Amino acid sequence: MLISKEEHEELDELNNKFSERLDKMKDKEDYISKEVTTSEEKDKFNENKKRVVTTQGRREDDSDSE
Repeated sequence: MLISKEEHEELDELNNKFSERLDKMKDKEDYISKEVTTSEEKDKFNENKKRVVTTQGRREDDSDSE
């Protein structure tokens, strides 16, 4: 199947536009992924802080009971 030069150029242009859209979508996914990771890290950090406070509270309670 032979296509004209104009058709070929048009298809190339469409392909390039499509590739750009895919790149933008990938960039957006990467950004969202980083945002979710950051949120999960904050949640994990906060959970660790809660454990430290709980543990410190137990130590104080243990020393008072002696």
